[in-house]
Amino acid sequence: MNLNKPNTLTAVICKIEYAFANNIDFIYDSPIPFFKIVIFKDDISWNEIKFSPGTGQFFERTENTDAGILYRQELSFKLPGDDPDQTETLDNMLHTGLIFRIEDTSGTVRIIGDLENPVRITHDKTHNADVLKTDFHINHKSNHTAYLL
Repeated sequence: MNLNKPNTLTAVICKIEYAFANNIDFIYDSPIPFFKIVIFKDDISWNEIKFSPGTGQFFERTENTDAGILYRQELSFKLPGDDPDQTETLDNMLHTGLIFRIEDTSGTVRIIGDLENPVRITHDKTHNADVLKTDFHINHKSNHTAYLL
């Protein structure tokens, strides 16, 4: 097997979406390896997060454990300002399991989390004379890689 230089080396995250895990009926294997298919309940779909361009970062690291390989997935992004209308949504996001869908400029789409092991998020708000922003952090451990959609 050859490892070739991919043509997507400069791809950056251009879209981040989430869904509450309890709004998804199934996530199942696609006939294509490493791909998944997500089926939502009723007319529900992904919710887009309008983050600051250029601030989205995704990392996936592997860790060898006695039980096998563990995938440590990290996603971070920034939201400018502080919108009081988003307070309830953000509070709901902090207190429930989520599935994230991220897309990069090469068109690659990945999902982070699954129904058995949904994602939990944390955030830090900064409000001072220089900046008003919210930094979001997702640190997710999984027994599989971030699947493609």
